[in-house]
Amino acid sequence: EKRGVASHVPIWTMENCIQCNQCAYVCPHAAIRPFVLNKNEKENAPADYNTLEMKVPKEMAGMNYRIQVNVLDCLGCDNCVDICPGNKQGKALEMAPIETQYDNQKNWDYSVKNVESKQNLVDISSNVKNSQFATPLFEFSGACSGCGETPYIKLLTQLFGDRQMVANATGCTSIYSGSAPSTPYAKNEAGRGPAWANSLFEDNAEYGLGMQIATEKMRERVVAKTNELLAIEWTHEKVKTAAQAWLDNMNDTGAAGRKAADEYAEALEWGVATVDELIEYYCKADLNNDQNVKTLDEVIAYFEKNNPAYEHLPLIKELKASGADSCPCPACTLCKELYELKHYFVKRSQWIIGGDGWAYDIGFGGLDHVLASGRDVNVLVVDTEVYSNTGGQSSKSTPAGAVAKFAAAGKRIRKKDLGMIATTYGYVYVAQIAMNANQAQTLKALREAESYDGPSIVIAYAPCIAHGLRGGMGKAQAEEKLAVECGYWHLWRYDPRRETEGKNPFQLDSKEPQWDKFQDFLKGEIRFSSLAKQLPDLARELFNATEENAKWRYEGYKKRAE
Repeated sequence: EKRGVASHVPIWTMENCIQCNQCAYVCPHAAIRPFVLNKNEKENAPADYNTLEMKVPKEMAGMNYRIQVNVLDCLGCDNCVDICPGNKQGKALEMAPIETQYDNQKNWDYSVKNVESKQNLVDISSNVKNSQFATPLFEFSGACSGCGETPYIKLLTQLFGDRQMVANATGCTSIYSGSAPSTPYAKNEAGRGPAWANSLFEDNAEYGLGMQIATEKMRERVVAKTNELLAIEWTHEKVKTAAQAWLDNMNDTGAAGRKAADEYAEALEWGVATVDELIEYYCKADLNNDQNVKTLDEVIAYFEKNNPAYEHLPLIKELKASGADSCPCPACTLCKELYELKHYFVKRSQWIIGGDGWAYDIGFGGLDHVLASGRDVNVLVVDTEVYSNTGGQSSKSTPAGAVAKFAAAGKRIRKKDLGMIATTYGYVYVAQIAMNANQAQTLKALREAESYDGPSIVIAYAPCIAHGLRGGMGKAQAEEKLAVECGYWHLWRYDPRRETEGKNPFQLDSKEPQWDKFQDFLKGEIRFSSLAKQLPDLARELFNATEENAKWRYEGYKKRAE
């Protein structure tokens, strides 16, 4: 499914590249990525497959680095070019007409088919650069060019996708995530990827909670059966060792947990004695090495003819009658049952994803219930401050002064502070992020939220085509930065774990805003500037109120951070 709909796509000038991976980090469609090649992969690459020698991270030093564009799946939004820092010679990316780049598609095809992921060499959660060595498991969605939502969802799959479950509220996120017959969710080289489902608009939080409770119950069953298996005297020591290792690491979300899960599954499969192995174990010596006796029918016929009183004949007849293909003893039976439950061995990362229309409005009651439950679920709210998918209706996230449906003359009341409401529980991890305003803070907040043993909610600022950005959606990432710089949006984290350490759980990550830029920020979006054209006096009044609301929020955050 190759669309090739962009008029222009980015091209890479490797001499200007500092290998920061920011272009891949912000790409809404995962259409530009870093690839790291070993010697053999480089030698077998196409002739025009140019690379740079890697210096850092040290685990990849000496390997070959390339930024590669998927020409036919890129939507040409220009965000990667816009944020590229380049070096003193200039940017490493620039846009070029797509017809000049069709030949570059073969390099993409080679990269994804022949270059193995090197993400296992580094800690992908440690920094922005390393995170992009992880293969995105959310790619080439049907989202708008320059979408502000999808970079967050893509990043989640890079960090947690091989064990991620997603409950998705109806809205933009569900449309571009589940447009039959295709889906942007993908599998990694090991065949693992996110499990995704969409219920309704209003019950998504409860739907995700149900997934988590079901997973917890199934894992409790695995623990109970594992303990039963360990208690059986004749369970093989290899199986017992793997079982205990899994129990010790079942909640580890890193390499140790994955290793214990894989080794336990392998040991369980090995631990089931097949019918052939039973014949070998019980009967071989008693068959007088008759090579013609192999199947159960042949074994039964042999002993009924030659030794009707053979002690193991009842067991063999029982196996025949039951149609069993393996040993029916309690240990082997438990090994089989546990092996069938192997997909619960790795601790799942449960995410509940939706927009502000769901989280602030229609689904708020359910969201509040789920956060109050104390269960280990993670919520991502991609906040466009409007009902984007249904045509741009005003939500409780819409700020004062913004024009939207049901607020044609500008919304009159201030935006609801969903994050601060969630902090009142005291045991919920909460964060507000904006990717390009602080890329490291975004990564850190998502990492902290997922690692928190309890409910978490991350509210992500997401510029939308409905905002009418003056610079176009190619400036979506720049708009996030401007929003934080001027004080329109604020970055902060509330981590209950800090309180147990005697620290303030609230951390304000935003710098002191440049308030003199606030009004210019509003004028740079049609949702605000259109009101200034139609009703200038009212617009001035509401825009001033919007700024005062932002200052009021910021002062409140400052006090919380003291």
